[in-house]
Amino acid sequence: MIRLWEQDPNLFINQPGLYPFAPLTNSKSPNTLLQQISAKINNLEDIEQRQILGSCTSILAGLRFDKILVNSLFQ
Repeated sequence: MIRLWEQDPNLFINQPGLYPFAPLTNSKSPNTLLQQISAKINNLEDIEQRQILGSCTSILAGLRFDKILVNSLFQ
């Protein structure tokens, strides 16, 4: 078991496959982290990968963040 809330977000923000877990990590500025992940996903070239990672990230981010914020970043 990995306690995501104890993990450094830098371990997750450089690997696209780990983007969905990044919003649940231990960040001093969680809203900024969520915006960074959203921007990284939006900059992915592969449309299918962008859609899948965006959906997965928004679902997991919804566990921690306000739904309106999540929806505004992952439309």
